[in-house]
Amino acid sequence: PPASPVPSIDDSSMTLTPLPSHRPRARLEIADSPGAVVWLEDSPTRVRLHVTSPTENSLELSDAYAPGWKATVDGALAVIHRQKEAPIFRAVDVPAGIHTVAFAYSPASFQIGLYMACFGIGLLAFAVVRRSSVT
Repeated sequence: PPASPVPSIDDSSMTLTPLPSHRPRARLEIADSPGAVVWLEDSPTRVRLHVTSPTENSLELSDAYAPGWKATVDGALAVIHRQKEAPIFRAVDVPAGIHTVAFAYSPASFQIGLYMACFGIGLLAFAVVRRSSVT
């Protein structure tokens, strides 16, 4: 069948409406502080940021709060907590100064599954070796 003609669109009556302002993916809680957040690494299981804050602050990520995430500030373990305004997202307290904040995802369920798989493979290998030595 022949292609149908593309209708012409009169866009003179169309208006553009800006989207409401959105929160950046990483920000300092005290918005009026002259601090800065620079992304160093961003992957599904690792996030690393360079944070500069003139005062003690809370670094807020618009990433889901979930068990299994661990955080460090300059290599020292830090407590991850839920954001005040949006409790589905995670945050970590950062002292005043220049810091590297890292998040790593390593859920206990994955580690338990890994140990169980290794145990099962070891048990299977033992059974195969034992059976071959009997015959």
